[in-house]
Amino acid sequence: MDEEEKAILEEKLIECYRLKGITFEDESLYKVKNINGNIEYVFKESIDMPVLEDLYNILGDTEKTKIFKIKLIPFIKGSLKFLNHRTNIEIDSKLIVADIYELRRGKY
Repeated sequence: MDEEEKAILEEKLIECYRLKGITFEDESLYKVKNINGNIEYVFKESIDMPVLEDLYNILGDTEKTKIFKIKLIPFIKGSLKFLNHRTNIEIDSKLIVADIYELRRGKY
């Protein structure tokens, strides 16, 4: 990936998160909840986070973003589409194991 492609991808990733209300400000990772009359800031849930398809959709159809869309197709519509979902990992768990050994097999 050359420098121009890296810059385009970074710009689109930032836009993807911005559309979900997430910026470089730490506060954007929290939402305000009224719990028993008290205002509390709670970490956003996985439903508030973008998935790969969100990125795919904002890439548009320009010549410069076409290659990214092509590379994302297996993750959005193909054999790896199981990765295009929100996480079910409970971050509060004492032990989290992620077996990603098989993911490099396809060299995506």
